[in-house]
Amino acid sequence: MSVSSSATTFNLTEDELIKLEKETELGSSSSAFRLYQYYAFFNYDESKELYWLEIAAKLGSDVAQYNLAQRYFYKDKNFTEAKEWMQRASKSGHPKAKDFRSRKFERE
Repeated sequence: MSVSSSATTFNLTEDELIKLEKETELGSSSSAFRLYQYYAFFNYDESKELYWLEIAAKLGSDVAQYNLAQRYFYKDKNFTEAKEWMQRASKSGHPKAKDFRSRKFERE
């Protein structure tokens, strides 16, 4: 039985990277999100991770919007951006976004 790191799940070949970038250029939020995962969990590069997360969020991925809001809230302490992205995630139907908004932002 072979044991490997779960990070290998997010590995991509050079051809896959090129394909996903082309799909993203055509508006695929899922391709952009997959690129985010690659740079977040396998080939760690924080600037590329954030770049692809923002692209996926802008293209309408509710999970990317939620993750970006979480990043802004907890890591960057940018509560204005966090609120904006959490509102978008909620409107996009992310199941946890509405609860997060009500707990963290609606007391203002």
